[in-house]
Amino acid sequence: MEEALVKGLDELGCAYDSQSLSKLSAYVGLVQKWNQRTNLISRKDIKRLLERHLLDSLSVEGFLNDGNVIDIGSGAGFPGMPLAICRPDLEFTLVERSENRSRFLRLAQLELKLENVACLQKDLTGKEELDKKFGTALARAVSDPLAIWRICQASLTDNGKLVFFLSTLPNESLGSLLKLVEGIKGVVSRIQDMHIPGLNNVHKILIIEKNDAYYFDR
Repeated sequence: MEEALVKGLDELGCAYDSQSLSKLSAYVGLVQKWNQRTNLISRKDIKRLLERHLLDSLSVEGFLNDGNVIDIGSGAGFPGMPLAICRPDLEFTLVERSENRSRFLRLAQLELKLENVACLQKDLTGKEELDKKFGTALARAVSDPLAIWRICQASLTDNGKLVFFLSTLPNESLGSLLKLVEGIKGVVSRIQDMHIPGLNNVHKILIIEKNDAYYFDR
């Protein structure tokens, strides 16, 4: 698998070294092992875990702001865990409400010795006061970007952003989504096409970013 992983990382332009390669491979092994006993990811995806989950997660590495990163609804750790492995300069908080998946996240964090990862079992509502501000919020296996924005916006820095992974939506749905997002005051937004090594379909991400001028002028 390492050869395919290296090829995928090179195509994405994602920086890595021997240590991060080893930890990414070990993480994939942990997901495969635990998925036999608990439902971390879809069983039909396990054979294409590298492309559908690991490389898909790492494709957004270039969109991360400096500072802390929060992964909302982290599930099995995608995208937060692979990104934390490749970006040890950033601090990651992985939030997951499921007890079983949260247990897996804590185990993976300990086994991989990821000192820049904190795991939080919680169902965020947006009313919580988190103990830090985040430059980037990530959301991948959730369905409503506007709901996620309401949850995370107060915890983002003045130039913070939400990077939301979209499924393959038809263009008319994307247009409607953008119109809804444009109704949010004080943000700029765009949809970005993402080409994932080994996958034929173009994946899309929605980026909602706070407008510095709006927040500084208030």
